[in-house]
Amino acid sequence: MKKIIPSSGDILQIPLLFNLGFAYAKYIDIHKIFKANYPSLIKVYEYWTPDKNFALNMIEQSSYLLDTILVAGILPTIKNNLWTNIGNLPINQNDLTIPKFKTHEPVWNTEENAKKWFIVEGFDISNKVEAAFEQVKHLDTIGAEGTGNIETIISMRILIKENIPIDKYFDLSNEGYNYQYKRIINSISLK
Repeated sequence: MKKIIPSSGDILQIPLLFNLGFAYAKYIDIHKIFKANYPSLIKVYEYWTPDKNFALNMIEQSSYLLDTILVAGILPTIKNNLWTNIGNLPINQNDLTIPKFKTHEPVWNTEENAKKWFIVEGFDISNKVEAAFEQVKHLDTIGAEGTGNIETIISMRILIKENIPIDKYFDLSNEGYNYQYKRIINSISLK
């Protein structure tokens, strides 16, 4: 029987949009490791393939392309074979580092209309410290992403890494794509 519930260290094969191939991510069960009220986090490797063929040893030798993506809906995605569990790699010290996130107030406003910015230490929204936008712009917003959005984020990030114009594949007049693109270009990993 196929394993549906992932364990920390499991490597997930994630399809990229527009048949660009596959990305690979390490699953971290943050509820078990950090005792946080979020179920899962993935760390996407700087390794992708044009088809389903991969080398686990090459994945293990790769650094992370994106390392703080909180995931919503991972179990149905795995159960429906949209993401595939292809193996397991050990949890390392970097995987045990508690990430920082950002949030803003008022929370019901869009980021463009934020009045205040905060750094969130770990996974506890009540543990926040006010900061200037420049101090938080590279951080991910605390909150889980749907797996479809994650596929968009990874696909865009890989295109940028490969120096392929985003608009060759994504229509940036689409509000959803434009929002994800803006988040990516503010990422510290692109600096």
